[in-house]
Amino acid sequence: MIKVEQLEKIVRVAIYSGRVANERPLSLLVVASVGAGKSDLLSKFNEKYVESVLYCTDITAFALHNKYGKKLKAGQIRHVVIPDLLTPLNKAKEQADHFITFINGMIEEGVARVESAKSSFIVQSPIRVGFITSLARKELKMRRDKWASVGFLSRMLPISFAYSIETVAEIFDSITDRQYLTDRPSVVPLPPDTEIVLPKNISLACIPLANQLKDSNDEYGFRRLKQIQTFLMGHALMNGRVIVEDADLEAFCEIVPFVGYDCKAVI
Repeated sequence: MIKVEQLEKIVRVAIYSGRVANERPLSLLVVASVGAGKSDLLSKFNEKYVESVLYCTDITAFALHNKYGKKLKAGQIRHVVIPDLLTPLNKAKEQADHFITFINGMIEEGVARVESAKSSFIVQSPIRVGFITSLARKELKMRRDKWASVGFLSRMLPISFAYSIETVAEIFDSITDRQYLTDRPSVVPLPPDTEIVLPKNISLACIPLANQLKDSNDEYGFRRLKQIQTFLMGHALMNGRVIVEDADLEAFCEIVPFVGYDCKAVI
């Protein structure tokens, strides 16, 4: 893929946030036009390259807690990555709605007890797992109001982008030369769970950003503030530090054009 270094970095920081002790892992929803390479971007972050990821093109809420319950309890899964959210949504309405409800809880409150006729999943402390996925801009538009009303959208940091005319020409050239055949993901070496210190002065500096970047349906912006803080801690950990510094805040400011469902970043 061409000129997606910033996008890859955002996903990598989210993955690292899963190793920040006592914090909710950062969740992402990547939005762009059909054919922009969203799924290809996320496909680089599968369990072959990231040990704490459950990567699947399709899955149900039942399979998440029934088939992967042991790994969830053992802390072996910190993020669920689904390259295209449309796939699990293309089911019966009841099943698709249940999936969104389950993911909603998994991100925020955590999964603690799920009982059904076929399975039982019980843990003493709720397990919070990050969710990273993508959706075409038109598909999001169809569902945006409904998802916003149940708080699904505000639980994820929205990342959107578009290509400039120059980048489109470069992509056509790379496809012509079949450069995609040599595109290889790299292993993401994650540390053990680590306590990260977030100084109060830096945390306070995040408040104006949270107000600027909150969803239109989010009256207060509390969740966006927590997401920005988690990004900073994940970025610090990714750079081998246990204390958040100004450099981490600067790194977030660099990606601000990407944050939001209405595209501002043209690469």
